[in-house]
Amino acid sequence: IILCKEEAIPFLSEYGECVGFTSFSIPNSGSTVSLFQFHNILVFDLVFNIFWYRDTSKSDGGWSLEQIDPYSPCLGMENWRASCNKNGGTPGAVNSVLGETVIIPDIDYVNVLSPNSIEVVFNQKMDINSLADTANYTIVEFNSHPYNVVPSQDKRSATLFYQQEFCAKSFYKILVFGSKNCSGVPVLGGCGCAFGIPDDAACGDVVINEILFDPISPAADYVEIFNKSDKALDISQLKLGVIKTSFPNPPDTTLKEICSEHRQLLPQKYILLTTTPDDIALQYECSYDNFLTMKSFPSYPNSGASVVLSYDGTIIDCMDYSEDMHYPLLTETKGVALERVSPYIDSKDPGNWHSAAAPSYGSPGYQNSVFIENEADDTEIDVFPQVFSPDGDGFDDVTTINLSMYENGFTAKIQVFDSQGRLVKDLVNCQNVASKSRFVWSGLDDNGNILPAGIYIVFVELFDNQGVVKRYKKAAVIA
Repeated sequence: IILCKEEAIPFLSEYGECVGFTSFSIPNSGSTVSLFQFHNILVFDLVFNIFWYRDTSKSDGGWSLEQIDPYSPCLGMENWRASCNKNGGTPGAVNSVLGETVIIPDIDYVNVLSPNSIEVVFNQKMDINSLADTANYTIVEFNSHPYNVVPSQDKRSATLFYQQEFCAKSFYKILVFGSKNCSGVPVLGGCGCAFGIPDDAACGDVVINEILFDPISPAADYVEIFNKSDKALDISQLKLGVIKTSFPNPPDTTLKEICSEHRQLLPQKYILLTTTPDDIALQYECSYDNFLTMKSFPSYPNSGASVVLSYDGTIIDCMDYSEDMHYPLLTETKGVALERVSPYIDSKDPGNWHSAAAPSYGSPGYQNSVFIENEADDTEIDVFPQVFSPDGDGFDDVTTINLSMYENGFTAKIQVFDSQGRLVKDLVNCQNVASKSRFVWSGLDDNGNILPAGIYIVFVELFDNQGVVKRYKKAAVIA
């Protein structure tokens, strides 16, 4: 049955039975739609917004939102899509996106409200009785249940109150047993979620870890960030931005909110930011467990720009990218992400970025394909791995030169020579270095050409302003 304004019946009746109202309006920004039986018995309700389209071309108008699976009424946005019908909708007929959507109820995220209260948010609408049952919630570290639970009005979350207090710098895990969604589907075993009291992010705590600026349609750009600190951070305080420069205009800076919800980014965790999570997960054949969908995304031109990450208004990381940073032997870079080799090397160092390895050419939401573990030994100079193969297969594509000095104040010069003693690469030219520093060599010469397989000598010269000079030679092998 089609519900509409009375004056629309002549236009819609050809599609099926219509019921007209003298007043009928659904705001474009979103609304709550409820269906009641006699005596105000709620049969179905839906709280939606325009973001559910996930397609700006269709959210501009003329396309309906369609439910995917009518037998999964507890789901929200995950169970709705923009119509795929060429007419823009399917009034009075089977939905064009009809299918099966099976999502087991689970914890979406935990928001710390106070030292002794948290909000547990689920990924769908829950049964009100199980949502309010204190016995269904256990903090592992306390080994106790909350003394009170207050369900939210939309039945997607509950506020839990505990006698014990959560401590700063500590992490906890909540387990949920026995809860079920509004259709009676139970959680699997004990679904769990880790959390901590959010801390402030300092410069370098969270770093830009991967960027795709030239995607394959219908996928859009993405940026991956990584929390290399030991802190729990509130993602709602983070913003993602871009700085574009076009002569003679001054730099143009745009910052976008990542999310309004108080989700947490825990230590050593990755988050993939995009507006097209489904398309990216399909193209790169990966799960989107670590994906976060942004409502609006900065525009990253293929020609190059600066990626900016800010926390509470302060820039905590920034990297410059361009098409020239891609692996020179790639004949096609469309759909190929730039990955960070190490989160512990400066974001501004172009040598710390490398094209993602084949066959996926991206690792959205997960450890990078070109990532190098910090496995250097305690000697002053170390090359790791000593044998590497810059062929783009994701296995030892680059090597790192690791400096472990006992004091700061040294200036470094690093050069690479072939077995005949010829200089092939000026890697570092008189750069101030910290007591622990890492530099990446991707097996290219100064002209950007891949060097042939063989043995190479890494020559490191360190000097300070007191005239102390240290020289080292280390072998590196291109296999």
